[in-house]
Amino acid sequence: PGPQGYPSAAPGGNLGGSGDLGSCSLTGAGSSPQLFQAPFPFPFPSQLVQNPYQFDVLVMPNLYGNIVDNLAAGLVGGAGVVPGESYSAEYAVFEMGARHPFAQAVGRNIANPTAMLLSASNMLRHLNLEYHSNMVSDAVKKVIKGGKVRTRDLGGYSTTSDFVKSVIDNLHPNYGA
Repeated sequence: PGPQGYPSAAPGGNLGGSGDLGSCSLTGAGSSPQLFQAPFPFPFPSQLVQNPYQFDVLVMPNLYGNIVDNLAAGLVGGAGVVPGESYSAEYAVFEMGARHPFAQAVGRNIANPTAMLLSASNMLRHLNLEYHSNMVSDAVKKVIKGGKVRTRDLGGYSTTSDFVKSVIDNLHPNYGA
């Protein structure tokens, strides 16, 4: 693992190849002489589970990234709470960070909308709408910290609609009055 504040690259090994490390070096070459250390792919997941705080930023190929996204999401509360971002030279995509289908939630009003709301906040920030981004992320954080409105995956009984309404109420304190 790299020192605090530096990206760590996890090459895909049989999954990805060595080109990923070269890309990392080119991307961060000007930022630091100690850009990263590259753990081998198979001990890396256990390192992530045992001591996730040793990593600040992780860079890896897409396939391996999807596997690690889902693992990391499990460490912080599940697929419903992790926003995701993907960038290319021309485009940016904002979505739930852990791609878990959760087909059981369809039409039942039980999914945790946190990841989608935080992804929307990140998109607003990317579009230089910092004020609006902060409004959304601050409202989501208030709801989670308040602990009164929790979806099933967070140990509560609130619905998706309950959670979203609470976020809206925290966006506009006079909304529900």
